[in-house]
Amino acid sequence: MTPYQHYSYIVLVGICFMFSLVYRTKKKSVLFIYLGTVMLVELVSVLKIIDNNILHSYSTLIYILFFTYYFSKISKKFVPIFYVLGGIAFLSTAMIKLTYNTVFPIEMGIILSSFYILSSILYFYESVNINQAGFITDKESFWVSFAILFWSIFFIFRVVPMYGLAKKDIEFLKQIQMVYKIAVFCTYILFAAASTRKRI
Repeated sequence: MTPYQHYSYIVLVGICFMFSLVYRTKKKSVLFIYLGTVMLVELVSVLKIIDNNILHSYSTLIYILFFTYYFSKISKKFVPIFYVLGGIAFLSTAMIKLTYNTVFPIEMGIILSSFYILSSILYFYESVNINQAGFITDKESFWVSFAILFWSIFFIFRVVPMYGLAKKDIEFLKQIQMVYKIAVFCTYILFAAASTRKRI
């Protein structure tokens, strides 16, 4: 991202964080923890207090722990499965982190994305197969699941062909990276929508 894009991104995450704080007491949501962590990570990244590779490696582990807790908290049928998914994702990323030490390996991002995709699909599957009052779109968890699924698809679409395109078609790679940046902004607009929902 350019500095302007990065600052705009931080502002958007900050708005999401403020929304999550305002609405959290009404529904006892913990989403503010995730959004606050993202904002802190990005601020530290801008200030260059910690090396970005190290910063994003450890934040990936934190995100896995958070969403393991988040989905296991709201699930009624699949709590053990969420714990298993989270445990596998956490241990896999931790092992990769120890192997590569300081460099942020792309495998960590792919594991995180895969964990997000499986967790959100499992959430949607459970949601459409249980009786619930009101519309699913009234729930914070719907928008959170949609947001991380949306981000994960675009992340994988960006990183899988990245190395091949860097040698063969750099212009197309730049277009993919631009689409990904737009997707990141859209993701946090979805998080903003999630923060304002009345139910978890």
